[in-house]
Amino acid sequence: CQAIGCQRDIVAEISGAERVARSVQLARKARRTVFWQVAPVLRVESMDIRIYYEDTDCGGVVYYANYLKYFERARTEYLEKRGLSVAGLMHDGTVFVVLHAEVDYRSSARYGDWLVIETVISNMTPASFTFSHVIRERESQRVVVEGLARLAATDGNGKVKRLDKAMVAILQ
Repeated sequence: CQAIGCQRDIVAEISGAERVARSVQLARKARRTVFWQVAPVLRVESMDIRIYYEDTDCGGVVYYANYLKYFERARTEYLEKRGLSVAGLMHDGTVFVVLHAEVDYRSSARYGDWLVIETVISNMTPASFTFSHVIRERESQRVVVEGLARLAATDGNGKVKRLDKAMVAILQ
């Protein structure tokens, strides 16, 4: 998908035993939870990022911490496309905080590259959810980075609260 912010449904047509075997094989290879372990149908959001000079280190390679910023942008887009304005949620008393983040660097991105960030919610509990991200170089589809972030809903004062049912329905 080449368009900025395009959405696509991924349908895993893998039966039970096949799915488990393939998930284990891929999880070992990638050391990561694979998307189809979560649900048979997932909505993946894609977003393009262009790498500018400001994104790179002195060697012209994307500075490692910037991938966390790209993940944040992708999460915000994911929520916004579902009608969940982060500013609106904050105004209504729901603030998301990052509990855990992981980044696995697979290859380098450089100044001038176009990257595609694929984002999906890979796990959800009553008060938290996990976004999984894969960043690829747009033309070659080479995996640059894989990562995840687990977020909790709080009341704005740091007290964890349950996600409301309407939000859960939108995110699933």
